[in-house]
Amino acid sequence: MINGSEEMTDNGIIEKYCYDDDPNNCEKYGGLYQRDEVMQYSTDEGIQGLCPEGWHVPIFSEIQELESYVNDESKRLVNQDQTTINYTATNESGFSSLFVGSRKYDHSFISFGKDAFFFSSTIGESGVSVYGMSLYYTYDFVNLGTRGKSGGYCIRCLKD
Repeated sequence: MINGSEEMTDNGIIEKYCYDDDPNNCEKYGGLYQRDEVMQYSTDEGIQGLCPEGWHVPIFSEIQELESYVNDESKRLVNQDQTTINYTATNESGFSSLFVGSRKYDHSFISFGKDAFFFSSTIGESGVSVYGMSLYYTYDFVNLGTRGKSGGYCIRCLKD
């Protein structure tokens, strides 16, 4: 774990952020990562990166397929233990998302209990953002888009 005030670096050590710099949050909710760290500083989409052998960092089209599979209903991706405002989480897909928030580019942590952003290996057109999907506790749809690649977000590896 490194503090949220630090940037991840290509130093051969796997680094992660824990929400609010609390290791207990990593234990319970998982780590938050910068895209380049997960990709082990490669620009090749869909590589193994930090994923286990036989798995890879998804490309954006694979995230789009997931959105289509759940019919754009985020409740099918959200862990049933998560409290939401406008829908009941069913986790029908087995994805089991938790609303773990994120680390912003300015080094602050935001939105714990309110959202989660799962990034892909696909870089945005500007070169400073990464494509992925957001899930929110306030509404039941999958939001596809980009966030700055220097933030700290969730990752889900896909089996090859």
